[in-house]
Amino acid sequence: MVASMNKILIMGRVESDADHRLVGDGQRGKLGFRVRTERKWKEQTFSTVHRVVAWGTMAEQHKNLRAGTTVYVDGRLENRKYEKDGETKWISEISANDIQTFGEVAHQSEAEEEIPF
Repeated sequence: MVASMNKILIMGRVESDADHRLVGDGQRGKLGFRVRTERKWKEQTFSTVHRVVAWGTMAEQHKNLRAGTTVYVDGRLENRKYEKDGETKWISEISANDIQTFGEVAHQSEAEEEIPF
């Protein structure tokens, strides 16, 4: 058998607050979020947004992940299909094996937000 590897390593900023749900029988956590990575070439900056999904304990540990937080994700690339409006659609996402956060962004609660007068 030929050796193979499916490994993705990215580090970037979380695009929007993570979406945490309980799936299946309501016992298994699923966390979804997007990470923006950037690279520079000559005097241009190119960015890519990656979909990331985490399951179980890892989903529970990171369910409060907020937009702007720098994250390191170690995982594998997965492709899946789903039906929408009678049409088959494909999606690629990173299934996380490990998530590390750096410099989490503090958010004010709605009650603490300043009211302009």
